[in-house]
Amino acid sequence: MTEEMKAKRQQLKQISRIVMMAVKDGQYSSVNEGLADIYAQEGHTELNSFRGWIKKGFAVKKGEKALLLWGQPKESAKQEPQEGPEDGKNQFWPLAYVFSQNQVEPLKKTA
Repeated sequence: MTEEMKAKRQQLKQISRIVMMAVKDGQYSSVNEGLADIYAQEGHTELNSFRGWIKKGFAVKKGEKALLLWGQPKESAKQEPQEGPEDGKNQFWPLAYVFSQNQVEPLKKTA
């Protein structure tokens, strides 16, 4: 894992800890729902993966940085649990890179 990826994971973990308190209070049903709400407050209301936007006929604008969510957990081969949105389970939570409607433009059709 690269240093940049480790830093992104660490940043997402910190935000997720705060969101987890809201999940426990019943404000959100999941950490990703809380993260999506934070992004929505910044104007990012429709989130899709890179491929998801391509399927919808859009391309991510050059230079845009992905927003981060937690991906689907995978069983970890390591003995100690990996920190993720639900700490304490022996799972690895990968990062999911998504983009919003503010970061895409319609695909240009070639003749």
